[in-house]
Amino acid sequence: MGIMDSSNVDKTPLITKFKTEKLAPEDFDLFLEELESVQDVALKADMAEEWAGFSANSPKRYPTRMFPDTFRPAVSPVRRFLYWALAVCLLAVCGVLGVSLFSRNAALEQISSSRLTVKSGKESPSLVYLPDGSLVCLNACSTLKYSPSYGLTSRVVELNGEAFFEVKHRPDSPFIVVAPNLRIRDLGTKFNVNAYPFRDIIETSVLEGSVGVDGGRGEVVVSPGDKAVYDKGSGTIELVHTDMRIETAWMGSNVIFSHDPLCKVFEILEHRFGVQIQYPESLNTSDLYTGAFADKRVEDILNILRMHYGFKYSVIDDHLIIIQQ
Repeated sequence: MGIMDSSNVDKTPLITKFKTEKLAPEDFDLFLEELESVQDVALKADMAEEWAGFSANSPKRYPTRMFPDTFRPAVSPVRRFLYWALAVCLLAVCGVLGVSLFSRNAALEQISSSRLTVKSGKESPSLVYLPDGSLVCLNACSTLKYSPSYGLTSRVVELNGEAFFEVKHRPDSPFIVVAPNLRIRDLGTKFNVNAYPFRDIIETSVLEGSVGVDGGRGEVVVSPGDKAVYDKGSGTIELVHTDMRIETAWMGSNVIFSHDPLCKVFEILEHRFGVQIQYPESLNTSDLYTGAFADKRVEDILNILRMHYGFKYSVIDDHLIIIQQ
């Protein structure tokens, strides 16, 4: 007995699967082949309910217009209906596959356009090892973002806060740091970027090698011991000499002052704890101070300085420290 024997069509596995929309794609060729051998009488008997609904309401030219090579006038109405139903099934399958493929591509596009985010805490720096072997040390309250595809096509990171970069140099793939309105290009170096949003400037200082800093008016090359100071308001970049001990003081676990003027002490604390310190001009900031602090908070150090110099201070929004006499 054939798979679609006319004497027992309603028990045929393939047509049963077709009617219940469970026919596998790999069985379609076999289904069409067997369909040609079945008489119209048997098809009409088996498809009576479906055919009644179709013949009463469906214009016969609809499938013929859409599928002129498949639906020919010589084909019987019952067989035409079955072909039409089969075509609708195929369209549905293609639609599902298309939606599935679109959803998958959209998901992949969303993943590729997303950013991995690393946030440091309020007290101590955080180390980040990038996929290419580059090392980033994040200062307190700082954020680093980069694409999941980092290192494959490009090496771009976004910085909000302060970080020290030790970059694996690759001439074919420059390392780029993006800060607000500023683009910093690695030229084979170790460098520090201070880009806290509450500051009016962004500072890029170089320990080894060099970097190119571009605020939209052309690139400025920064060499070891120098610092590029970008003014957010004017968009200008000033190149100045700097003390890298101050620029990178925040990376150590200990805070050490050795005959440093008070103004430099405040500057080191700003870098170490990611804060901004404002003090009155009347304060004697030229006085030299020596001291060492291990695993202390900025408030702990300020309390000791307060007793030594007799000033008062207040902390606003966790990052602004105002000193008063």
